[in-house]
Amino acid sequence: MPSESLLPATGRVARLTQPPFGNRDEPLESTNSGERPNQHLNNTPVTMPPESSLPGQFVGDLPGDDAASGNEPLSGNDDTAVPRDSRARTDVGDGEERETNADDRFDQEMMGEDRPILRLNYAGHTGRIRTIAISDDGDRLVTGGDDKDAHVWQRDPRDNRKWIHQRAIRWQVWRGPRGAIYDTDISSNRVALAGYGAMGGTGEVWVARLSNGKWIRTLFDYENAHRQAVDTVAWADDGKRLASADLAGRVVVWQPDQSTGLWKSLNVVDEDRGRLSESDANRLRSFRGFHPLVWSGDEIVSAHFVRFHSGAVPYPVWQLKATRSDGERTRMVSSAEIPGLITDLDVSGDGNTVAAACYSTRSVRVYQKSPAGDWSAMREISVPGRPLWVRLQSDGTHLMIATEAESGAKPLSASVSIHDLRSTTSAVLSQVSLAETPSAGIFDPIEGTVILAVGARLQIHSLSDEGAMARTPTQIIQTPTSPITRIAVAKGSGTPRVGISRSNEQGKRIEEAFDLRQMSLDTRRGDDESFDDDDYLTPQRLPQKWSLRSSADAVNTYDWYVDDSRVGRFELNPNRHGRPVSISTFNPPEGEDALLIVGTDGSNGVYVYSIAKKTNQKTISTPRLKRWFRGHSGAVRSTSATGTGDYLFSGGDDGLVNAWNLKDVLTASDGVNRWGGELDADAIVDEIDEAGPWYFRGVRVGDRLMRISWPGEDGSDRDATKPNEILDALQNVPLETQVVFEFERQGELIGRFQMFPAWYPLATIMIDAQREWALWTPSGIYNASLMGNRRFGWQLNRGLGEDVDFYTADQFEKSLERPNVMRRLFDAGSLASAMRLSVGGGPPPGENAIVNQIRTRPQIEIVTPEDGQIVLGDSLGVTARVVETPGVPLAMVRAFVDGIPGEEIRRDVDEFEWRFRLPRQGRMELKVIAVSESGSSSSESIWLSRPSEDIETPTLVKPRMHVFGVGVGKYADANIQSLDFPAAATTTVANTFRDLAGKHYEVTTQQLVDRDATRPLFNIYAEATVQQLREKVGPDDVVVLYLCGHGLRDRRTGRWYFVTADASYRDLMDDQYQDCLSMSDLSHFSSLPCRKLAILDSCHSGAVQTSLRGDDLKAALRHLQQDRVITLTASEGGEEAAEVAETGMGRFTYRFVEALRGAADQDGNGIVTLDETYRYVSETVSADARADSMQQHPTASPVDLIQRLDLPLTSL
Repeated sequence: MPSESLLPATGRVARLTQPPFGNRDEPLESTNSGERPNQHLNNTPVTMPPESSLPGQFVGDLPGDDAASGNEPLSGNDDTAVPRDSRARTDVGDGEERETNADDRFDQEMMGEDRPILRLNYAGHTGRIRTIAISDDGDRLVTGGDDKDAHVWQRDPRDNRKWIHQRAIRWQVWRGPRGAIYDTDISSNRVALAGYGAMGGTGEVWVARLSNGKWIRTLFDYENAHRQAVDTVAWADDGKRLASADLAGRVVVWQPDQSTGLWKSLNVVDEDRGRLSESDANRLRSFRGFHPLVWSGDEIVSAHFVRFHSGAVPYPVWQLKATRSDGERTRMVSSAEIPGLITDLDVSGDGNTVAAACYSTRSVRVYQKSPAGDWSAMREISVPGRPLWVRLQSDGTHLMIATEAESGAKPLSASVSIHDLRSTTSAVLSQVSLAETPSAGIFDPIEGTVILAVGARLQIHSLSDEGAMARTPTQIIQTPTSPITRIAVAKGSGTPRVGISRSNEQGKRIEEAFDLRQMSLDTRRGDDESFDDDDYLTPQRLPQKWSLRSSADAVNTYDWYVDDSRVGRFELNPNRHGRPVSISTFNPPEGEDALLIVGTDGSNGVYVYSIAKKTNQKTISTPRLKRWFRGHSGAVRSTSATGTGDYLFSGGDDGLVNAWNLKDVLTASDGVNRWGGELDADAIVDEIDEAGPWYFRGVRVGDRLMRISWPGEDGSDRDATKPNEILDALQNVPLETQVVFEFERQGELIGRFQMFPAWYPLATIMIDAQREWALWTPSGIYNASLMGNRRFGWQLNRGLGEDVDFYTADQFEKSLERPNVMRRLFDAGSLASAMRLSVGGGPPPGENAIVNQIRTRPQIEIVTPEDGQIVLGDSLGVTARVVETPGVPLAMVRAFVDGIPGEEIRRDVDEFEWRFRLPRQGRMELKVIAVSESGSSSSESIWLSRPSEDIETPTLVKPRMHVFGVGVGKYADANIQSLDFPAAATTTVANTFRDLAGKHYEVTTQQLVDRDATRPLFNIYAEATVQQLREKVGPDDVVVLYLCGHGLRDRRTGRWYFVTADASYRDLMDDQYQDCLSMSDLSHFSSLPCRKLAILDSCHSGAVQTSLRGDDLKAALRHLQQDRVITLTASEGGEEAAEVAETGMGRFTYRFVEALRGAADQDGNGIVTLDETYRYVSETVSADARADSMQQHPTASPVDLIQRLDLPLTSL
């Protein structure tokens, strides 16, 4: 039976703490038609959380409950553990669930705030997947999980057995677990999402369109329906009813009212408190981690509580019952009792076979309904582990069972087995062991495969004709993010260099290092390429080893240990503050006190303690809490302070590194350590830390705190207005208490905000496996790699009656991307100070910069065509409405289909029309982009498809490829270092295309090399070429632009330049670039309605411009991205693109030519595609550089377009 210490804290469920908002009614298939919820909701904007919030990630199996020390995760085993996937509640100290969650209540009181929530943005999941649903026609999947997004997948038109990402569906999210998705289900063009709701009573159900991801309606009724997290949703076969079950025991049926068409709730099974005695309801809470249900005809089958076992462990006993959808009748499916936990139910397509996963008995029970409608137990299947979920094939002939991994004396690995229900013994056709516990799975009825969710990835396994599952997946889909297991700061003073490991192996070898001054990333993955551990600080830096261990004399508590000696009780409650999973220590170079840093899961906090460091003293005092850092959304697995103790870095399951300000933590007052400021006797701010939370919220020295309010421990609302009462409350409110502040400045109220006594991150670092990175502050100021600013963004909740909005960071690149500010951040110690050093001032820290940029964005609506439309013929007309913000005119509006620009044929105030000739591509993205004069941009995309017969019909005219090459190795000015091979490399690339691309294209080439490669000559040739091509270019044509030579960047303007043969060294040193090729020159080709491929083998060796940075090349590529030009580069901006004498070319060009000549043909079909070329070049060039003890990483953008296009380059 469950061990409370193993209940995942992310399953916390809060009860309703505000009056109900009422039912959000809407006609069955309408979008937002102007109906609004009641007046309370209609007039109250939605509160945003008080800090950036990111989805959590899942690292294999959750650890058990033992000791935390040295940044090692807790270990342990418990044969009676609750399943890892449980959505169980978190109890407070006395074992009782909090009836009133103060955090939730004060969120509701602060609904006037309109604040952005920071989210990661990937084409797939960054956290554990909990649910998979497949559409009625079998063409689409929907997945959801802990990262709080649903993702829609469709079959790859190039291979129907594989799946590709289509879009994300975003719903309301909140801090902590709010927004985690527990279940999804699909009916026709509608998908229902449910889980730990983000609004009100956490029990809403979100319904969106499958075709475009847009919100249709929110189902909620906090007075009569769900007031707890919803575990299961299921559409009835007719698609007109939806059943949902929550973790309080309630089952609700939602259906449209016959007279009004508005959706209403019917409570068919009441919550536990309404059906059971108070004592039984309270005892049952700990076991309510699951509440599965299925439809069988007009009945809903679910588990009903019968009684508690009367033995030493009072576990619950259940029976399966079928309840009619009107709630008027309930009957037995089987009178047999099921002890412990029922983790899942599934039903066959005809509704006549039901399988139940009986976790505690290690078995699966199967029930059959006769033609007369009578239920009977069919069989019980024993399994070697604990079953987490079950799936029946639609015809009921095969059963899939997933069991979780178990530790202990006889450890069991996770497994998925397939059983033949046609045999009397339910024969096991296959059993596949997995390294991680699969959290969801489903049969693919179209292709005969099994789709599993393992952590954050999807695995597709084929099935044999007999139904056996292959051990090796045929496809693995995962995003390039993974949890962090170790953080280590490099030795030495100055701006930190942070080492990162994501390995679960012993030792956790550092694989990535990020330099916060140079803004550069170094990665070393192989065994022979790892970083030297001696260059990095150890986690434990005190003479004795500190740890936290489970208390021997109390349940769910921990004790401090020094070596093996207990020194006191750990004061934090694991259920409220998180379970400790890591510890590091810091030994200050001066002073008496040392620091202990504890990382937790559940609350995902970082807690900093001080400990007296006195010699010749046998008795060690209990550590004292100094500061709480709050900002992770997954367990904090590792922490490391800098050698000076100025900064702390932490990493964990969310895959992010947070940087925290530790300066003066030992000497600061309690007020500064709690709130970031100190008040005088009149409650006037007389001290404030620019890196602290008050300063972030806009508070300054001299402001007066007029009033605070907070929830009392007895559930009552407390407030204080007198200075002495305010000072006392701020000193003594419990750590988990959220306080609402009202400050005034010169007699005027300056704002009302809420916060815990916790500090925000100074900055957050995101690094993925594709070497894209971003470093951002809670205020939105950031720096990022080429595509890193598309990997994160901000979401705005709009309330239960509207869809959410999401904005990627690249839309605010002009205003918020500040590389110079971010480079100075760790020298300055705060964002405010860094901005003063960089730009002589600037906007104050806070979220106003983000909010103001969002307000100035143009609004885009694609009027025609519709999302998901099948386009017949070779042409397409597009109409879009683009509305500018008053006072912020539009600077540019453009439309593209798979990177091909449309011809603008009409512009009428805010309405635009374009005409396209379509490429021979089965699936296409139509994207409309608008940029305002303030620099804010917007984009809107829809997906279109063309029928296969239109694509396969032979064309009368063969597509064309034009290769335009420029190579400069010899310069007129002898002060510019010459290069050996650009001229020859340019000729080789052109000849390779001419010789090998002829099967697909009519190929023409032009080259300007060495002394001919001047800006005037380039412009003459480019303009003539564009004029010639424009008369006959088609959408399947390709223009290739190849540049080889020196490149540099104007540090004043950020513009990138290609150094021409007649450039003057003196002019370059004086920042005069009139003889160089600029991005405007390269943009000659951008208007052509075809695909463009720019290949830059630009040598950033430092021969022309020293102190190169990643920004040097980023500026050029970002410019090309505006025109949707596909780019391949030899290296990242701060790296040298080396020449190799043995090959007679640069390292990149040599591998690129090798790829075109067939080395990149990975599928062996004799055709080398763009995607194959990039993958080959990226892998081989990086490996070649590592062999020479160098760093060179080719880049490509936009990666999503490259991966999706079936664009041939050459044939063998």
